[in-house]
Order: sequence, then structure tokens, then C-alpha cells
Amino acid sequence: MAREWSESSLIASTWFDALGPWICEGVVMPRALRKWLARTGGDQKPADLIVYLDEPVVERSRGQHVMSKGCRTVFDEILPELKARGVQILEF
Repeated sequence: MAREWSESSLIASTWFDALGPWICEGVVMPRALRKWLARTGGDQKPADLIVYLDEPVVERSRGQHVMSKGCRTVFDEILPELKARGVQILEF
């Protein structure tokens, strides 16, 4: 079943409420993190470590490039909050 962006990221945002360890990947994850941060207290963190992989392994299509820019924009928006909550961030 295909889901809309908003519904997919809302569902994924609930995953951070459960104990990990987690490996989550995909274009909905920055938006899922943003939704999770918006509904939780400032002392909670979604994970101890987030690894953000921004470099493609193979050449991206135009659509993939556009999607990547959107993900980066959202991630940059939430990065200060993640760091303030004590999340370790590794970017490649």
C-alpha cells in the first residue's frame, strides 16, 4: 500500500518512541525526526547516534537529486535541536 508523504513520515516518527537499536533509512526519515522532535520534550532524544549519508554511491537521477536537496533542507533545520538534545551526528 502506497502512502502519502505526510502519513509515511508520521508513522515513521512513532518508531523513535520504541527502544532500539534502530537502523532507519529513507527519504521520510528527516521529516519523521522533525515530527518526533515537535511532539516530544526537550530532554528526550530519538537516538544516541544519527549517521547522515549524503554522498551517492552511484549517480543520482534528476528526481533523486531534487529529493536529496529536500531531505538536506529538513535535516539542516532539525540539526541544532538534535545536537541540543545530545544526539551524536556523523555526516558522510
